[in-house]
Amino acid sequence: LFMLGGVASAGLKRMAEDGMSDVLLTELDPATNEMVCSAEGGEAFTPPGMTLEITIPPDRYCDCISIASMAVGTNDAFVAINSQELSDGDVIYGSGYDAGTE
Repeated sequence: LFMLGGVASAGLKRMAEDGMSDVLLTELDPATNEMVCSAEGGEAFTPPGMTLEITIPPDRYCDCISIASMAVGTNDAFVAINSQELSDGDVIYGSGYDAGTE
């Protein structure tokens, strides 16, 4: 999804600034990106008090997950889990990052 300390992709920047995942999902299309097994995104902003659930089908060849979400009320911050290996019963916490657009 990103390299810590590296330049954010155009899609990650757009998601961090505007909350729109369309460009990021294009960058992460499994048909054109061999490092990606599945890429899913929400329709738009999730209103306060509401939740968004996305189901990602298991794949025996993919054992890592990356998740990113805009941090509302910031100019270009996002919360992410980046290429985290998965094991049954894991609890994974995300961290906050700056997309570096400003």
